[in-house]
Amino acid sequence: MTDTAVDPLMFAGYVPLNALRPESQADLAKKSRVAEAKAGQYLFKIGEQAQHAIFIIAGEVSLEDATGKGITKVKGGDANAQHRLAHQSPRKVSARCVTDVKYLA
Repeated sequence: MTDTAVDPLMFAGYVPLNALRPESQADLAKKSRVAEAKAGQYLFKIGEQAQHAIFIIAGEVSLEDATGKGITKVKGGDANAQHRLAHQSPRKVSARCVTDVKYLA
C-alpha cells in the first residue's frame, strides 16, 4: 500500500465531506490519505473496528458477507462511491479489492 497527501478540494465529490466548512476540510485533509491496495487485498474484514471512513476513488471493491459471498460491488466514479464504504463499526461486511484500488481514508 502506498499513501499520498490529500488536497481538500478532493472532498467536493464525497458525502458528507462536501458539506464541511472549508476550514474543517483543511483540518481533515491533514489527517486523511489517499492509498492504494492490490486486487485480492482486503481493506477491512467483518468484525474490525472502523478506524477510518473509506471512499473508493478508482477500482472496484466487493462487499462480502461472513461466508465470502459478494453482497454488492462499489466502483470508483459510480454514484455509490460518493458515500462511505460500509461505515458501521464494528464492520458488518468485509471489503475485498476486485481490481487494484485507489481510496481515500
